[in-house]
Amino acid sequence: MKATEIARRWHEIAARGAVADPDVFFQFIADWIAFNAIYSSRFATVKGERNQVHALASDPEAVGRHQELLKSDDGYRQCIDAIKAHGVFDYRKRNYRRIGDDLNLKDVLDCTYQIRCNLFHGDKQHDEDRDRLLVEAGFKIISEIVTPFI
Repeated sequence: MKATEIARRWHEIAARGAVADPDVFFQFIADWIAFNAIYSSRFATVKGERNQVHALASDPEAVGRHQELLKSDDGYRQCIDAIKAHGVFDYRKRNYRRIGDDLNLKDVLDCTYQIRCNLFHGDKQHDEDRDRLLVEAGFKIISEIVTPFI
């Protein structure tokens, strides 16, 4: 099965929710799998997952999509602003990942990747407002960026 087909299926699960009570934490994870299928297949020769995300952040189609969304989608812009307000804590390195420039998709996806790391490794909690805000923002960003690739 092609990576785009795998990505499309996971993206559809994320979009509609596959559980009785759709949960943004689950939706983020499902869409991340779709996103992962795209960047890992397109940049298979790039070593390391974070580096593959950075490679996608340099892809002209992804950059164009990001720039267009910043202009046309207030919800997308609000998600960038939510992450930019405080950054995302990297528990392993004990520092914050930040968005320096809204137009810099690498900064945006680096922060989103950190949200993913924190969630996958148990550092995001359903009952923490800030964690929920970051996961919601990350889900919206990944969902919008992955769409043209599937």
